[in-house]
Amino acid sequence: MQKHLTPIKAIRKHCLSCSGESPKEVRECVITDCPLYLFRLGTNPNRKGKILTPEEKEVLKDRLLKARSIKKNSK
Repeated sequence: MQKHLTPIKAIRKHCLSCSGESPKEVRECVITDCPLYLFRLGTNPNRKGKILTPEEKEVLKDRLLKARSIKKNSK
């Protein structure tokens, strides 16, 4: 069974194979006219992250801690 690759992960995999499986070579790639160049690090440069307020950060932090404690207790 083959795992589904997202387009970004497929690009990253392609860049690694192009550079001899060397992450360092992918980071230092000099082929700037490659259509995949901006996506080579496994991220989409066009996607902007959401800026969270301190209150939203606290809510997410509490949710993460609760999820971790539930997971820890289920083991």
